[in-house]
Amino acid sequence: MDLPPPTEQVYHVDEHYYQKTQEDLANPDLLPVSYTVRTNNTPLSPPSGWYGNAHLWFAEKMFDSKGEGSKQNALRARESINLEGNIRYERRTLDIDGAKGDVLFMTNPSSISNDRWTVISFGIRALYENRVAQEADKGLGPLQQMMEMCNTNLVVYNYPGMGASDDTPLFRESTVRAHNGVLEFLYDEKHPKQVVDYGHSFGGFVISEGCASRPSAKSVSRITVFDRTDIQASNILWNDGYAEWFLDKTLNWNMGIDLSKEDNPIIAMMNVETDRAVRLRPGDTFTYTDKAVTQGTSVANIMLNTVENPFVIGIPGQHNDTCPDFSVLGECIEEIFSSS
Repeated sequence: MDLPPPTEQVYHVDEHYYQKTQEDLANPDLLPVSYTVRTNNTPLSPPSGWYGNAHLWFAEKMFDSKGEGSKQNALRARESINLEGNIRYERRTLDIDGAKGDVLFMTNPSSISNDRWTVISFGIRALYENRVAQEADKGLGPLQQMMEMCNTNLVVYNYPGMGASDDTPLFRESTVRAHNGVLEFLYDEKHPKQVVDYGHSFGGFVISEGCASRPSAKSVSRITVFDRTDIQASNILWNDGYAEWFLDKTLNWNMGIDLSKEDNPIIAMMNVETDRAVRLRPGDTFTYTDKAVTQGTSVANIMLNTVENPFVIGIPGQHNDTCPDFSVLGECIEEIFSSS
């Protein structure tokens, strides 16, 4: 299916925008809170006692919040985001149930007026800054290409304790509430008509677990995208070593996905041997290449074997690579939204 032509719309050059955005991106700390979200009647509080401390320790180990996910690394990547071109960036700080989180909005003249937004929840050790700044010297990295090919605006964010987000301990519930808070803010401020809830790897567990408390927006058409996600978190950690699998099971980090409880249409992606993105259908022959997610427990593979007409996409690369080709994803999104 051909994607609709981009809207003939360009941004006017605004020196104030460039100066302010550069200053905001170069700020090593959070910006002042611009929005307060309460996703739950109970305040966000980390688990306590020896069990709670073990849960928090394992989270810090998994996410490497003081290493790859550190504030210094986030700033270094954020400062390299290329502001040339049509895509505009707006950094915001949200107070979500008492935890202050770093959020970045990305808008495009070809999609700013179509009221379509994609919210991306990344995997462990991933900062939004690194993904946005990828191939910054070329001006059009993978996420910027995603905006073009999927005709969408983007929202990306960091989990509590990651990057410039405040020192609220990173724990299971805090990741889910961060996701739900970003969605609520998006609904309240941008009033989208179409939302793509996109989770890569661990981010797939976050968006799935957030379903039960996801904000109600009956007028919004939504799609859920599971990008290289396992059906169970412990399966991924099993591939990394028995010790992590044991700790994950024991310390309540064993998040999972129940496809029967997903209310939205689902698109699933997985790594296969290919040089470009391809739509996969039941019965197709392919070589599975993801070394982090076992083929038998991959959400995409399960959908191929259990759903009559699934939206499953095979993509090149490895598990932690940013998807290099969003063309087929754009076609699937367009097909689903045009029929809803």
